[in-house]
Amino acid sequence: MEYYQGKPVTRRKSRAGVGIGGSMDITGNYVESDIPLSRISTIDVCEMGIKKHNVAALIEVDVTKARRLIKDYRNKTGKRLSFTPI
Repeated sequence: MEYYQGKPVTRRKSRAGVGIGGSMDITGNYVESDIPLSRISTIDVCEMGIKKHNVAALIEVDVTKARRLIKDYRNKTGKRLSFTPI
């Protein structure tokens, strides 16, 4: 039995030409191969993402006044401010 993040897992099979791993010839024959455990969680996340869009909100904000205040502060003190925390 293999474990991933402390939980037992079974390997999924992949059909080449459809997704991950293996190889396919011209006639459409395929080889099934194991998907590495490191890829299973990625596949699960992608499957969940297809079912639901996770954008909570998209907003537009006028920052003209805030930018002017930042510029005034920089001119007075010589210190730079930023909208980003970095």
